[in-house]
Amino acid sequence: MTVSSVAVTDLIPLLFGLGAGLGGPLGGWINDTLGWRAAFLLQTPIMVFSFILVAVKVNIKLPAEIEDQPIFERLKRIDFFGSLTLIAISTGSVFAGWMMRRTGKLYTLTLMSSLMTIMAGILLVFWRDNSSPIHLWLDIVPQGFGMASFITTTLIAMIAGVAREDMAVATGVTYLFRTTGQVLGVSLSGTILQAVLQKKLQERITGAGAAEIIDMIRHSTEVVRTLEPHLKQAAVDSYADALRVVFICQTACNVLGFLASLPIQENPLPGSPVEQQKLITEQESSDNDTDV
Repeated sequence: MTVSSVAVTDLIPLLFGLGAGLGGPLGGWINDTLGWRAAFLLQTPIMVFSFILVAVKVNIKLPAEIEDQPIFERLKRIDFFGSLTLIAISTGSVFAGWMMRRTGKLYTLTLMSSLMTIMAGILLVFWRDNSSPIHLWLDIVPQGFGMASFITTTLIAMIAGVAREDMAVATGVTYLFRTTGQVLGVSLSGTILQAVLQKKLQERITGAGAAEIIDMIRHSTEVVRTLEPHLKQAAVDSYADALRVVFICQTACNVLGFLASLPIQENPLPGSPVEQQKLITEQESSDNDTDV
């Protein structure tokens, strides 16, 4: 059961990435053969099927004490302030698009976005169990904002760096590798977390029954609140150490992303006046060659 759950958890984003990777080339082929209208119309049956499948199969049952609560009480359970950290992802993408549209440039924006993720990652490393919620919130928001901006600018850089007929393939490959990285990131982070957590727990919890207690702590964080004070503190400290190592690895990956973005070329962006002028110049040059 555990193996199947882990397999499904990894397969879902992997299949999503596979679909995103194939969608670009397939959509480009349909556009070239049947037209752009067909590229959209052919998606309709698939989306309708997905809607029906979710409506029929996804049935989330809440506990009885929650279902019996009035709407106002249910709304009070929502962490609206924490949800703002998720909005940072969408805001970062929109901001990156607005800046590229306004300036026609992406290189500096890409580097600044990458540096933002590095700085946020460094701040995450210094999290403590007594850190204020404002500190945590201010660390997460720049991380999401910078990463959203970074993946947007790098995608546009890829599209701007290839020929127009190769844009669909480049987009598909970008999404495929991005989602593959997400799957590997979750898997490797979980592996590092469990390895460090087990080591730290074995150092802090000893004596009779230690193995059973450590096993329970590793497989369920809900157990921590039920432990005796000294065991609870040992579990919290061990989780903090393990998460700190994960954040260090994440920051190292952010640094690698920054270094990998340094060679990006500043090509004219698709649809920008610079690109349009470039196309006009190429067309005039082609016409002159034909006349000759």
